[in-house]
Amino acid sequence: ENWAHKQSGEMLRYAKENNPYLFTLTSTNGLYFNTEAQRRDALLSGIDVIIMSIDGATEESYDRYRVQGDFDQVIENMRAMIKMREEMQVSWPKIVWRYILFNWNDSAEEMELARKMAKEMGVDWLTWLLDVAPTDEYPSQRYRHGSPQLEEIRHEMWETVQGLIPV
Repeated sequence: ENWAHKQSGEMLRYAKENNPYLFTLTSTNGLYFNTEAQRRDALLSGIDVIIMSIDGATEESYDRYRVQGDFDQVIENMRAMIKMREEMQVSWPKIVWRYILFNWNDSAEEMELARKMAKEMGVDWLTWLLDVAPTDEYPSQRYRHGSPQLEEIRHEMWETVQGLIPV
């Protein structure tokens, strides 16, 4: 977890000050941002995009892949970070909820719940990610490369959305 380094924000600010055109993006499990100070440090770091990896819209599905994670905590951290960004009246960094699709979290109901939660929180983009599981038993069978159902969500896939993020 890169945000666990006590000087992450400071290092990012230094990099941006010395190269203002540098585009910075990080992917995190979101568990680090438990305090107001940690959230503020990230928001003021100059980073362009923070990806929160939350693989489920319910605790049950999230816990299957994010062993020893804390669904309620990471959702609250993302919500609090977005709220703080709004209070600071800044539009950056962009917050992305990246959701790996597995065979247990790819139902229409759970995906719609994630969309609803993301909209209510003010997430900039909710994106789906495919085929990152270590074995063949886990990946989504419903949404996989080459499946006809994939067209339903192509506009929400990480591969599509990352190209829409302004640099």
